[in-house]
Amino acid sequence: MEIKQKIKRMVAGVALAASLLGAGSNLARANSAEVMVGNTSTTLDVKVNKEVAPKTNLFVRNRTTIDYKNQVSNFGLADLSYNLIGGLDAVAEVQMIPEAELIPRLGLGYFNKVADLSCYGLATAGLSGEKVDAEVFASLSYTPKITDDLQLKLSLEDVSNFGQEGHNFSVQRFRAGLGVEQYEAGLAADLTEAAGEISPAVGVYAKINF
Repeated sequence: MEIKQKIKRMVAGVALAASLLGAGSNLARANSAEVMVGNTSTTLDVKVNKEVAPKTNLFVRNRTTIDYKNQVSNFGLADLSYNLIGGLDAVAEVQMIPEAELIPRLGLGYFNKVADLSCYGLATAGLSGEKVDAEVFASLSYTPKITDDLQLKLSLEDVSNFGQEGHNFSVQRFRAGLGVEQYEAGLAADLTEAAGEISPAVGVYAKINF
């Protein structure tokens, strides 16, 4: 029952955020809600983006994961970006992990799109002062049309974090599916690398872009 209540609160919060922020126009950070059902867990990944001032965007992302032992984990972030020139942005980020302090970060992001291929990269440094770390985020997507109504959907995300002693962790997320209008579904794989170990999660996903 507790898990169901958490899911209900999570979905209600997502709906509220979407209604408050509305649809954003930045192609680098499209609005979406994705459910990935894997062999070890189920994850809801929500992204909401909104232009809040000229050349200034607010991007909010929340990932909630429930494993099959009914353990719930949550990760969220908020990015405020200001366009400097072309596809280059200055980005101030805050990462949010339950039962931990907020983690402020500062860096640069870059977006480019050529035909059906788009890429976004973000490099940030932690500003907590307790430890020095650098984090790199990269996203690639390829979405060619198969027919007038059907699209191929291929995407890859990579997040890698490095500290004074070297590599802390990396996460890769692969998606391969088909899309019709704002809906898409297909195969999914998430790989987490930490402390010399790789933890895979494979399954299927369904996504709505709004």
